[in-house]
Amino acid sequence: ADVLKVLVVPTFDASDDIGDTDDNAVYIDVRAKAKPERTQEVVDEAMVNTQKLLNEHGYKATIRVELYEPSLQSLRNAS
Repeated sequence: ADVLKVLVVPTFDASDDIGDTDDNAVYIDVRAKAKPERTQEVVDEAMVNTQKLLNEHGYKATIRVELYEPSLQSLRNAS
């Protein structure tokens, strides 16, 4: 089954990094199943395209992508 879950979690940045205090700065964290077609080049291109799209709408995006190995995953539903 295809699964897409989007979580929007507004947070207060309490880090010591005084870096970007722009209200239009967003952080995107993507976790996806590793597949042969998801090469480093494909992932990098998708991040560049996503940054460009968000920039067109006034947002400055920092993007992180993690690809995981499905055989190492476990799930236990609430009982």
